[in-house]
Amino acid sequence: MRHPLRASVAGLVLAALATTIGCASAPTVPAELERAAAVVRATPGVTGVSLRAAESIAEPPLPNFGERVVEPVVLDAEVTVDPGLSSERAHALALDAFRSLTAPGVLEAREGATLRIAFRAGDDGAPPRVEVGAAADAAPVVVAEAVADALEIARAGTADVSLTVDGEGCDGIRCTVTVAADDTAVFPALHRAAVAAGRRAELTAPGARFGTPALHGDEKLGLLVELATRPGVADAAYLPQENAFRVFVDAEPGSPPVTEVVHWLMSRADARRTGEHWAWTLIDASGAERSGWISGFAP
Repeated sequence: MRHPLRASVAGLVLAALATTIGCASAPTVPAELERAAAVVRATPGVTGVSLRAAESIAEPPLPNFGERVVEPVVLDAEVTVDPGLSSERAHALALDAFRSLTAPGVLEAREGATLRIAFRAGDDGAPPRVEVGAAADAAPVVVAEAVADALEIARAGTADVSLTVDGEGCDGIRCTVTVAADDTAVFPALHRAAVAAGRRAELTAPGARFGTPALHGDEKLGLLVELATRPGVADAAYLPQENAFRVFVDAEPGSPPVTEVVHWLMSRADARRTGEHWAWTLIDASGAERSGWISGFAP
């Protein structure tokens, strides 16, 4: 049986909590950002601009894990553009839009809130689709180049392309393009488009992944595309950090599919022709691993 006094106290606590929550004002989008969005929305080639303000909820580190910590407000501005824009027009549009949304008056009005901007192209149905995220302190020209390049790469292989630009620019491996395609057959075209844009790319398709360690690698890409289509191969990847191929064959140890893939890897002439040493690791259905060198070309 519940004690009547405890029940009464609990009721008062809940009522007070509900009143506090009800009185708390939800975060709002600053008027300055609304005005900037209206200007961008009226730009030819822009199909929509959406704004959102929300509190960022984070989980604190141990030992207080589980407690909800309310971070500063996050402002999201999403600009949707026509996927048929030329590279030149996409660059100019993104440059003007980003400058408008990050104008000094807008940034001053956010009062400590984090401003994130995203450019999108394409619909939710089928590729090509593009998403470029940018921090408010990113360089406008770098953001504009990213939007234009992403559209070109996406169109090269009817793929989904995404990348993020932060305030530190795109030197080294920063701003690597993530590309998701339906088939490895379009990998070469996507890779060439990324190289033409001067960007590294992480290419993915069902059963295959290719990371470009530098702005070249056609031989390795061609090998991966063929490897991913070998009988029994369920997944194949090139790992640039290890300069190695990793392949999973859905068959038992010693079975024809496993034996055939090993023979195929060892008989390839790619590595010897380039003078490079490319390692491979094969995992079969039992989880057993075996390793070697493409073309049998060991260091």
